[in-house]
Amino acid sequence: MAKRSWLLIGIGFILLLGIVLAVTYCISYQNRSVEQNDTLNLTPAEYNVLDTAIREYLYEKCPILRDTEFSIGYKRVATIWPRVLIIDAYASFKIPPLVVRAAFFNGHVKIISEEDFTEEDFIN
Repeated sequence: MAKRSWLLIGIGFILLLGIVLAVTYCISYQNRSVEQNDTLNLTPAEYNVLDTAIREYLYEKCPILRDTEFSIGYKRVATIWPRVLIIDAYASFKIPPLVVRAAFFNGHVKIISEEDFTEEDFIN
């Protein structure tokens, strides 16, 4: 009888831990999206278009990334004319990160270039 109660307590603890981790992940993902939107001044829909296009480009270049968890940091480089943004995307699946430069305009993304830094670039 005591064994069964410990088993139920263990299962309950594991379920509670899973719920806490899921909620924490959702909150942190939402906060990251808000930060990215503030930095890039994009709507959530525009941000999703940009993020999806960059990820699809990276998946095409390296198909093994589809099974890998990695984050992408975005930085606005320039704004050209009324609403053409030049954005650098820093993919964290390797160190130093791979940087993909893209133009974002009217809900479309055009990859401009890709730069693979070496450690020497960050030291100098």
